[in-house]
Amino acid sequence: MHFEHENQTSVQAVTRIAIIEPHPLAAEGLRHILIGESDFDVVGVGENCKNAMELVERERPDILLMNLRLPDGDSLEAVKAIHERWPETHVVMRTDSRNFSYLPAVIEVGSVGLITIDRTSDEIVNAMRSAARGELLVRRHELGELVERLQRNSKTSDQLLSTRELEVLKCLAQAKPTNQIAEDLFLSVHTVRNHIRNILFKFGAHSKMEAIALALQSGVLDVGDICCEDSSEDSEREMAS
Repeated sequence: MHFEHENQTSVQAVTRIAIIEPHPLAAEGLRHILIGESDFDVVGVGENCKNAMELVERERPDILLMNLRLPDGDSLEAVKAIHERWPETHVVMRTDSRNFSYLPAVIEVGSVGLITIDRTSDEIVNAMRSAARGELLVRRHELGELVERLQRNSKTSDQLLSTRELEVLKCLAQAKPTNQIAEDLFLSVHTVRNHIRNILFKFGAHSKMEAIALALQSGVLDVGDICCEDSSEDSEREMAS
């Protein structure tokens, strides 16, 4: 399955999205929804793990929207490999199940979260925009369940974060970019990057998202610290009212 790159003429920032979906009708439906938005560019569509690796290597999309169940292998292993090689691509997984028992595993391999296939067009669009901002793509009630499951298997780290590192970690959990963290905490960008490097080292994490997941697991962060999908939707509603 292959579609040509959709051209964008707008000068606004465009989020480049690749779709991996084994069901042709679902894939075409997602593509139709996303290309209807001026700030989205669908750079490719595939149907399996092999296509996912090839698409990300070739197109380097901002977001990979990927079905959890693929015909040619373990999608979680594919996400892990993609995250390790191209961490700048945010992977969003789709599922036909409302059983979120595997949500911790999805987060731990580097995905920014899960959406169910029954999401409306507007919800899918909002989810992609949340993912592009680096937010954890988990609804508030799902996040509570995620934290519970993670903390059942939590291991206390012998290495504690400094006060400043904790402040930086909480900013990361709010999906703030490095420049914004530096401005908010009155630090240089270089210093913020050093703190982030230390945070990743102390948690044994390979990415900011993994560090946030591990911080939830160990109790360093709680649900209220995380900027997730519902938070953005609430803020948008408040601004509109």
